[in-house]
This record gives sequence, C-alpha cells and structure tokens, in this order.
Amino acid sequence: MMRIHPISAAHLAFVLALTVAAIHVHSSVFIFAALAGGWLLLFDSFRQDRRGQMQNALVAIAVIMVPLLVLAAAAFGSRILDANLRAADLRLGLDGFAVARWTTSHAHTQACLTIVYDTMPFVMAAAWAASRSRRLVRAAVLGALVAPICYALFPAVGPRYAFPSWPAAGSVALTAAAGARNCMPSMHWTWSTLCAYNAPPRWRVFFAIYAALTTMAVLATGEHYAVDVLAALPFTAGLQWLAGRAAGSHFWRTRVPSSTGDLSPARTGGR
Repeated sequence: MMRIHPISAAHLAFVLALTVAAIHVHSSVFIFAALAGGWLLLFDSFRQDRRGQMQNALVAIAVIMVPLLVLAAAAFGSRILDANLRAADLRLGLDGFAVARWTTSHAHTQACLTIVYDTMPFVMAAAWAASRSRRLVRAAVLGALVAPICYALFPAVGPRYAFPSWPAAGSVALTAAAGARNCMPSMHWTWSTLCAYNAPPRWRVFFAIYAALTTMAVLATGEHYAVDVLAALPFTAGLQWLAGRAAGSHFWRTRVPSSTGDLSPARTGGR
C-alpha cells in the first residue's frame, strides 16, 4: 500500500473539520458539494505519488475556499444594476424569467437544475481528478481573481433577489438589495465550460452535458440573467487563452504509480 504523505493527513484533517462544522450549522447543499469534492480528491490521493497528493490537497482547498472568497468579495456595496441587465435581456429577446416560469412549473426539472447549480464545486474537483489539467486549474483560479473586479463594475444580485415577484413577467426590480453582487459574468457557466473544454476525451461528453445543463440552471434558479452567460463567453475564452500562455511549473508535472509499481508520467492535460 502506498504511504500517505503528511500533506494528505492535513488534507484529511482540513476536510473532516469543515464537514463536521458544516453538519453542525446545517450548511447549504453548495457547501456540502464543495466538501464532497475535497473528499473525492482525498481518495484520489491513494493513487498518486507525493507530488500528486500535494496537488490534490491544494486543489481541494481551492475548490472549497475559492467560490466562498468570490462570494465574499462580491458582498459589498448597495447599488445594483439588475433592472439594466433585465432590460438588456429583453432587448436581445432572451427572457430568463420565461425559462424560470417553465422550470418552476415542472418540479422535478427545477429540482434537477438546482442540484446541477449547487454541485459545481464537486464537479470541478472531479474534472481535476479526471484530467490533471494544469491549464484548468490556472484558468479557474485566474477567473476567481478577475471576477470580483467585474462584479464591482457591474453590481447585480440576480433576479431571484432583485425582483420581489420573480419570475412573474411584470416584476419590477428593486434599486437596492442585500446579497452578493456576483452576476456579471456567470462564474458557474465559466467554470463548467472550462471543465468541459479541458476534460480528457473519454469524459468530455459528461462535462459538456453538465455545462449545457448549467446554462439552464443559472436561469432556472434565478441567480443570473441571460446576458451574464453571454458575457461569460469571451471571459471564459480569455481565461483559457491566458492559462495556455502561462508556463506550467515543474510542481504540476505529476507522476502516477503504474500497475507494475513504477512511477510513470501522468497525463496532465496541461494543454
């Protein structure tokens, strides 16, 4: 049996402590999905060498903490532009409220799309475990660093929070609302698309389907406007390009034990 590096012991302690805390305070499904991603990467460490275990521990921390930090960074201010984003949707003929009305009238569809939205952190962890893509990690973290700047420029809380009678067609937006201003661009769509693009061929269809469902989910849950997804298109392409331009460090060239017990270079997906 492979010896577990002390970093994996720290990984275990970190995820276990947060899981106990999350259960104690009855955290959201999103938090539990992030923790599930941390557990997935911990189990994946059993097939990694020490460098791979360290990578998994760092990615687990990112999967759990980065979305929370993005939310925290977007939680300041009072001005919101939700009415403008809604108007932009309608001018483009993209009525996210109509999508939400349809899904809310089909309870099972709405429940499935809510699960899709909430499980994003777990899917990101799975995408890393499947691909070991350095480019995916660089793009995802870079997006988390740039997104708060966009949120400050285009503050919006999402239709569910800005329109008291959402998703009714005649809803009137509030001029101020509590909540994270994290709409433009949609990081859920960005991260799901990065997972699909950087996935290995045998897993790409699965992650592509998840990205497609995320497009529906961000509208059905009332977390985003259609223009948030449109803005995420060039944003995601730019992140992918910049991540490709960045030089991969030696640390991210992981090695995985082969069936003979030797250490052989792994597919890193560092395209």
